[in-house]
Amino acid sequence: DNLSTVHQDVVKTNGKPKIEVLHDLLIKQEFKKVLVFGRTKFGMEKLARDLEQRGFKVAAIHGNKNQSQRQRALTEFKNNFVQVLLATDIASRGLDINDVTHVINYDLPESYEDYIHRIGRTGRAGKSGHAIAFARPNERHDVAAIERLMRLTLPVSALPVLPPAMPGEPVTAREFSRGSFGGHSGGGRKFGPRPGG
Repeated sequence: DNLSTVHQDVVKTNGKPKIEVLHDLLIKQEFKKVLVFGRTKFGMEKLARDLEQRGFKVAAIHGNKNQSQRQRALTEFKNNFVQVLLATDIASRGLDINDVTHVINYDLPESYEDYIHRIGRTGRAGKSGHAIAFARPNERHDVAAIERLMRLTLPVSALPVLPPAMPGEPVTAREFSRGSFGGHSGGGRKFGPRPGG
């Protein structure tokens, strides 16, 4: 995917519940057609229910949905009947949806390849798009790994809905080994220690 049209940002949650951060973004006018990625089908299903209770129009695709349910969700999203499509990485393979304004990494992915696939769902057909990654304080090393592999520095968003950034204690190697990219059984380059060379 050509990612030159994708603007990437990191939003540090700083202890604020991620659903509250997501809510504050989704009510903004520019968040018209939003693809939200999470790591588990259970987490995405719960998030779908929570967002619906807050009044958002939401659909979800994940491993517990059958083919007709997935197709209905995709059709609703493509035709703008829902504002938000929630997806897991496996269920979203091959998605080709026009005019996605924002991709939100609600959960950081398990590999660099998953990250590239996710953000490539926006900024298509020459249009600009935005990719946002939510990062908790203990995920700083994971964000640094993304930056290292992409050879860029991701700007940290200073959205007014967020609390002021607070300095945190350094993440130890033991904490990082339990971080969000550990234990991935699938393919793809995992985030972790700095690659050699």
